[in-house]
Amino acid sequence: MEESKLMVIDASIIIKWLLEEQNGMEQAEKIQDDLIERNIKILIPGHCYMEVANTISRKAPELALNFISKLKVSTIREQILNISKITLALDLMKKYKKISFYDAAYHALAISEGATFVTADEKYYETTKEQGNIMLLQNYC
Repeated sequence: MEESKLMVIDASIIIKWLLEEQNGMEQAEKIQDDLIERNIKILIPGHCYMEVANTISRKAPELALNFISKLKVSTIREQILNISKITLALDLMKKYKKISFYDAAYHALAISEGATFVTADEKYYETTKEQGNIMLLQNYC
């Protein structure tokens, strides 16, 4: 049996699983299907749930608690950022001046774990793609 690919996905992809957004919806659903079918393993940094909860609770408050509860018991693995991952995120911020720590933390997690960071953020992708370990959501198939 082939080993599952290790992915880090950003909050916007998880949000697409609940809130139908046009851009990248097909690819987001494919990621969800691959997770359910155990074709991939997903890691997220600890702040991802806060980002998801913030958006869902504003856009669909009646669905927020149930959705977050399902995520927390899914096979998605939450990683608390240790000092080496935080250092790597800070190094990314120094190299690419206009990125946020939040985005850099996803990317740093992917780099440190030998995973691929899948992001829907085209601006972040274009800024940091030379760093490697990153894929634009629209290219996920």
